[in-house]
Amino acid sequence: MPGYPPRSWGRRRVELFAVEPTAVQVTWVGLDPGRVRVDVEPADGGPARHHELATDGAPGGIVVEGLRPGVGHVVRVAGRAFQVRT
Repeated sequence: MPGYPPRSWGRRRVELFAVEPTAVQVTWVGLDPGRVRVDVEPADGGPARHHELATDGAPGGIVVEGLRPGVGHVVRVAGRAFQVRT
């Protein structure tokens, strides 16, 4: 669709919005319509979490809960990687 996403959304970006004791929240804007894959992998080799969400190109986000507290994690979304510690 021409002119979508609206220029007011700014450039394409993925941001780590919040880190809690057992959860992380990631937000995005300007991604192409389709599937968004979110991977959260603990640095200590514990089980990884993988999520796929359908997006129409509008701003979006996800909260990944149930993570172990006090553990480093790598969060990957749309080519971006963040290192966090719950």
